[in-house]
Amino acid sequence: MGHACAASRYLYDAGSVRKVTSPRSSSVSNAEVFGAQRARLRVLAYRILGDMWDAEDAVQNAWLRFAETDLSTINDVDAWLTTVVSRAAIDVTRRRRTHQTLPVDDIAEPATPIDDPRADPERLILKDEQVAMAFTIVLRELSPVDRLSYMLHDVFGYPFAEIAEIAGSTVDVVKKRASRARQRLRDRDWDAIRQEQRREVVAFLAAARSGEMHDLIALLDPDVTLRADADAIALAASRQAENAPALTPKITGSDAVGDALSGRIDEAIIVEFAGLAAIAYWRDRKEIVALYVLTVGAGKVVKIDALADPATIRTALQTGMLSKP
Repeated sequence: MGHACAASRYLYDAGSVRKVTSPRSSSVSNAEVFGAQRARLRVLAYRILGDMWDAEDAVQNAWLRFAETDLSTINDVDAWLTTVVSRAAIDVTRRRRTHQTLPVDDIAEPATPIDDPRADPERLILKDEQVAMAFTIVLRELSPVDRLSYMLHDVFGYPFAEIAEIAGSTVDVVKKRASRARQRLRDRDWDAIRQEQRREVVAFLAAARSGEMHDLIALLDPDVTLRADADAIALAASRQAENAPALTPKITGSDAVGDALSGRIDEAIIVEFAGLAAIAYWRDRKEIVALYVLTVGAGKVVKIDALADPATIRTALQTGMLSKP
């Protein structure tokens, strides 16, 4: 896959860069090496895709390929896996776009290109949390390569030459893609978006705590979906005597989701995950052990992800993707 730049050997965070070591030894199995990287890759894929389940699909696709690869043929395991997951993310978003109607590739070029030195540099700078929020909210407005080019270059510090290799494109194309993605993001009213989303999450938590089904269902889209990972399901099952949420891998519909959660969220606090308000189960007011990530659209909660994988939560905290209470 070519030689990656030094940045590829790091755990990417918009605010800092921290070295990740890749165990390389003839006595280390592919499963052990991948297991040490999975949480990092899952967070990376989420930052690109904005959906934890799509991110997991991308990571699983990377594992299927990595499992059949001879470790001795890989010069840099971190860079290799980052590249494979990034490409898998492109494939996931391309498949998802077959169900979209947005003409995401028909983007008018700005009169003054965003990369032009005449552009106001302060307007090109997005705070870390705004970048994460941007990709959560405007995800479906951007084509796969637009999103990947912007994220890897502007957020993770990749050079365009490496992005072109990952995307299977040219340097000129990925530069243009990053530029027009930046144009899409630059004029958003981030404070208004953040405040509106936070109001919905706060109202949801209050309604869920109250046990008033009518109030909770009023906040849910009729076709809302609640998905839970295996750790969230196990945690909830272990706390049923404490009236914990009744979770299964997938619950669909406002009545069913309301019934699973109404009056069942305790020890919960509001945190920020990927720049947006989320709900966390704060066990004994000491540690975050589960997250409820809400997607809001048109004033309704359209999707809830219940996540409790310890490695994912730990990595999200380490990278600043998840705020501490």
